[in-house]
Amino acid sequence: MAATAVDWERWRDMVAELAVRNSIALDLFQRLEVEAEEARARQNPDPLEAARALLRARDRKGGLTASWGLPSAADA
Repeated sequence: MAATAVDWERWRDMVAELAVRNSIALDLFQRLEVEAEEARARQNPDPLEAARALLRARDRKGGLTASWGLPSAADA
């Protein structure tokens, strides 16, 4: 079963508490934030807005647009 946006947000919130106490968890927190954003984007009923949100999330982790030399979501 795939993780939902609620799952990713719950995990992100738990790791946020750890990251505040120990900076070693910051990378994991940032990754979970991107995963939560991508999951929220997939739930958007407007396909164009969902695509933009997904690209914004991928840009944050150096995803497709960064590796392909395409314009970022901010340029859209």
